[in-house]
Amino acid sequence: VTENGCSSTDAVTVNIQALPVFDLGADQMLCPDEEAYLYIYPLPEGATFSWNLAHYEPALTTNAPGTYTALVNWNGCLWTDEVTVDRAADLFVDIVEPLSFCEGESVVVSAENPDNLFPIAYNWSNGETTPAIRIERQGIYEVTLANACDTLNKSFEVKLDYCECPVYVPNAFTPDNDGANDLFKPVLGCEPDSYQLEIFNTWGDIIFATDDPETGWFGQVEDDPASTDYSGYFTRSNVYHWRITVEFPDEENPLSPARLEFQGHVHMIR
Repeated sequence: VTENGCSSTDAVTVNIQALPVFDLGADQMLCPDEEAYLYIYPLPEGATFSWNLAHYEPALTTNAPGTYTALVNWNGCLWTDEVTVDRAADLFVDIVEPLSFCEGESVVVSAENPDNLFPIAYNWSNGETTPAIRIERQGIYEVTLANACDTLNKSFEVKLDYCECPVYVPNAFTPDNDGANDLFKPVLGCEPDSYQLEIFNTWGDIIFATDDPETGWFGQVEDDPASTDYSGYFTRSNVYHWRITVEFPDEENPLSPARLEFQGHVHMIR
């Protein structure tokens, strides 16, 4: 600066502060059992940082889906970065047994999962590759679900019901000789070609059996389950397993009628 022949000089130093640039990395897609590792790096000496949650270390491990944001302050210069973490759901198969359908009809079975981060491949034992299939034959089936994270298998049985001849089986009876509900006896919708009723105790032993649809069980335990004469004792109140094997007339296949099996439990209350 010059004024009236006099001059004066001065100097000032200006330092340009670098930005505290860091990178949290790309967005992450996790399998159900994986974790994301996030790290503020590089972190200049003397810089301060903060996350958008209550966490006070530069490294963060998480498996919770969400957006994670970090802010670094280095002498008043700021830099921020964010990363999104998403996690795939577990594979599941919600096929509830027993599955059955009437003769001449079919049943649709679905193993479909909601939209997943990773594509799901469906493979059925009959060769189908769709999330749901239509089944027209009884038998044992299996479905396999697979994606980048996991593989899941499920086997299930589909049975054919002879719906023209329904079978009604009570779930409880009270053999107390009061004239009401004293006998456990299945009711058949039509005359069978063959019939077998078996009652089992807790240990799986047959305690009663009959091949006569008109003969019921009033709680007796037979020494000889095949005998039609009472030769045992009366059992106590409990839940008992039963099995019915029956063949109904089949006009289309009179020489080989469908052999059906039904199983369940009955509560005997004295």
